[in-house]
Amino acid sequence: MLGCIPVIVADNIELPFEQYNATATSVEPAGGPEGGGTRVVVSGAGLDAGHDRQCSFGGSRVPASVDANGTSLVCVSPPGVAGAVPLEFSLNGQDLGLGAAGA
Repeated sequence: MLGCIPVIVADNIELPFEQYNATATSVEPAGGPEGGGTRVVVSGAGLDAGHDRQCSFGGSRVPASVDANGTSLVCVSPPGVAGAVPLEFSLNGQDLGLGAAGA
């Protein structure tokens, strides 16, 4: 995590804002069946940060967990359409970062 700073919103309510410095270096496997159900592993650095981890396959979000080493996100692909779709990941359930194209 790069840092946590308070953000003041209406009526002087203070909410934490967290920014993470995570990078994806590889995705395995590179593809799967159109019906979904493929276990996908996103490897990289800083992926164990956050509290609401998700993978997004062409906009369809699924929950993700961190492996025992804390170096990979693991998720299961949802049913989709034929062809390549963008794979992105989120560590806070909102902001998406690029994982890989065509996963």
